[in-house]
Amino acid sequence: MLAEAIESVIAQDANICEILVVDDASSDPSAAKNVADQYDDVRLIRHTHNRGGSAARNTGIDEAKGDLIALLDADDVWLPEKLAKQIRALLDFGSGQISPLSFCASNCLLESGDLRRPANHMRPSNHRPLWRYFLEEHCALQTSTLLLPAQLAKAVRFKPDLPRHQDWDFAIRLQLAGAQIVYLDECLSHYRLHNDAGRISSMPKAVRNSLVWFRQMRGHIPAPAMQQFFFGKLLCRKAMAAPWSLTVALTGAVMLSPKTAISTVISSRRKHH
Repeated sequence: MLAEAIESVIAQDANICEILVVDDASSDPSAAKNVADQYDDVRLIRHTHNRGGSAARNTGIDEAKGDLIALLDADDVWLPEKLAKQIRALLDFGSGQISPLSFCASNCLLESGDLRRPANHMRPSNHRPLWRYFLEEHCALQTSTLLLPAQLAKAVRFKPDLPRHQDWDFAIRLQLAGAQIVYLDECLSHYRLHNDAGRISSMPKAVRNSLVWFRQMRGHIPAPAMQQFFFGKLLCRKAMAAPWSLTVALTGAVMLSPKTAISTVISSRRKHH
């Protein structure tokens, strides 16, 4: 998959300054090196110990020399016109110049086996906070769809201590920093969904991991909105399979706002049914 990801970058219509591959201390260091060595202008950076996806992205952001930064996870691919269309959109938004306080995202195609569907059913708005887009509209801004000025990326960066929702958090903090989103409805990347027990969203503690982010978002996202999302979307059969983690998560969700917890549970159950 790494080779396919790199090839989708090389196939871009836009000029590429550099391609950085960050190996987050994978168990087989020769695998990424063997792939990277097949291509010119690909620089491999390896962490000495596993630090997580956010830290790996930050390493790439810190090492990047170009004026714009685009992020691509190793198991995703870009369409050939992805960067060119996004650069054009940013230039149009800035009336011929790319604003240092703008970033571009696009829809993406979710792939799971033979099933393919667009990730988002609507576009985000600069007139509404992005947390509403994620929690209330159940949409997303996948990391592999982003293109933004390098200085903006270096200033905001990803939170390395987040076990989940790193992409949502990054986009929300871009908006909080004053950046405006330029969104393209077209699916310009493919996001591959795996039924892999090692994926963050598949782990038994996934619900608890969401609470880590919720607690950090206090003051930016109303507690009832986080509780509504928790009780309406996060509780599922996978969560029930880990009763201790579920109990801890439920306690954490209630403590976000004990005053609104009961009414939020009732409201979310009604919407669910």
